[in-house]
Amino acid sequence: MAHYAELDKNNVVIRVLTACNQDIADNGGELSEQAANYFGTYTPFSKDGVKWVQTSYHGNFRKQYAAIGYTYDSVKDKFIIAQPFASWVLDSNDDWKAPVEYPTILTYSDQSEPNISYHISWDENNKKWVAEDKYRNEYEWSTQNLSWILTWEPPVAYPTVKTYGDDRRYSISWDEDNQRWIGKDNENNEFIWIPSSSSWIATGN
Repeated sequence: MAHYAELDKNNVVIRVLTACNQDIADNGGELSEQAANYFGTYTPFSKDGVKWVQTSYHGNFRKQYAAIGYTYDSVKDKFIIAQPFASWVLDSNDDWKAPVEYPTILTYSDQSEPNISYHISWDENNKKWVAEDKYRNEYEWSTQNLSWILTWEPPVAYPTVKTYGDDRRYSISWDEDNQRWIGKDNENNEFIWIPSSSSWIATGN
């Protein structure tokens, strides 16, 4: 199946729909304006739509498969991903890049498991990369040392019991107001972690 992106007046993608390959072949062929116009004869624009542009599901042309919120650059004939953050700029390949290079250290290890992935995200307010490990310790990326610097750790160690029942995992979060770990099961029952006994206690008990 072929695909067409519907654009608004600002060339922003509103939606992406499928088309018949034979219709394209019979009406100008791949990437032709004729085929796009023919698609429009039986697929009305939505409220803000003004143009149909073909896109490749496998990214074989126009850089990448279009998605809602992407912008079509008619000069470069490419679909550009929506800008993630105001500080990011397009590089020579028309990919968005942060003002700070992405960290080179992506994993860490502990006594029980090697090569654990950090949860890495961009802090737009402070223009830096930050990360969290599985114990909820927080880090920031040092561009000078090319290493992660610990910025915060919970005052109570992360629970050692992470599952219940048939090896189902608690949803664990930190309660800053009460300085304790909270766990929830799949029925949204809430538990409090007791470090002294290394166990979870239901809040209703």
